[in-house]
Amino acid sequence: MVKSFMEKTYVSQRYCIVKKKERIQVVLIWWPYLRELDYFFLHATILVKENLDESITDTWNKNLEGNRRFLWSLMTGACSERKLQKAGENQKTRIKKMQEIVRSARTAVANLKSEMPRTLSLFPLLCTFLRENFDDIVKVEQIRISSKNKI
Repeated sequence: MVKSFMEKTYVSQRYCIVKKKERIQVVLIWWPYLRELDYFFLHATILVKENLDESITDTWNKNLEGNRRFLWSLMTGACSERKLQKAGENQKTRIKKMQEIVRSARTAVANLKSEMPRTLSLFPLLCTFLRENFDDIVKVEQIRISSKNKI
């Protein structure tokens, strides 16, 4: 029902955005469903006359697989036993934490028969590798998202 409504009112949405040159806050008050990714993509799809959702998803999946393999290889190499033996005390703690993340991801991959846990584990692995606190990054992102929802 919402999809049909958004398709039928597309011209009004464009008029509001382009002709009236309203600020985004006003547009989102009049068209609150544009905040939702599905309806935003629907609007963009009509605008450019192609299926952005599919092409973006295909591009994301294609690039993600190659990048995931490269990053996974890089991260598992960075926390190998050989690296652990050569590391100083400060590095050992970080490498052990990375090894635990890798073990958890491998267990989840085996249990779920999916590569998604390996992909998702790259975020905390990269944070640990770069000496960043993953929990702090997640908190900042949650604050950013909650403030965006208050437009």
